[in-house]
Amino acid sequence: MTTSTHKIRTAATVLASLVALAVPAAVHAVGGVYSITGGTSGQQATVRAALNVTTFNWSCVPGTVRITIVAGADTQATPGAILLDANLLDAGTFSWGIVQHEYAHQVDWYLLRPDMRTALAKVLGGSTWGVGITGGANVAHDSLTGERFASELAYAFWPSTNNAIEPFGKLTPKAFRALLGSLLRPRTAAPTIVAAVTPIAATAAAPAAIITTEAK
Repeated sequence: MTTSTHKIRTAATVLASLVALAVPAAVHAVGGVYSITGGTSGQQATVRAALNVTTFNWSCVPGTVRITIVAGADTQATPGAILLDANLLDAGTFSWGIVQHEYAHQVDWYLLRPDMRTALAKVLGGSTWGVGITGGANVAHDSLTGERFASELAYAFWPSTNNAIEPFGKLTPKAFRALLGSLLRPRTAAPTIVAAVTPIAATAAAPAAIITTEAK
């Protein structure tokens, strides 16, 4: 979950496309419920921009996610919290996909059930889910299905050439959005939080609006 091991596009590839950057207002999503500590006003604005640009409704994650910005930190997520490197955020748009990747881990921990992970693993591959769910201690970062899920969500809901994250799955972004949306529809049974995860709030079923605006 650190920036050094993410499967990302090269900075040159992404920066070359920034010249033509144009994000329509129509694709803005519900940006989530979170607090930000540390960083400059510009770095905090970068975090908000990253979460607002996607079509994923981050507000389906229960409770308030605590986001902390520290210069030189290893960017990573833990249940209910995200640590971001201030230097990464200084890269602006290049950091957006990575911020989304870390927030996507919250979706995994607080909304996915074992049966959902099984369905997702069939299209994402990987040797084990990892990220505190099952195993992963001696498995390469990119072989962890939980990391693949976070990257796939980040890319599928912002499938832009400006997204530094590369997807892993066999599905198109549209197909992955449809699959995840079908899994996260409200159900009578609430998602099961694994013992390793400390809930940030009372867990409820996900709201209907996982996707606020359909993208290509």
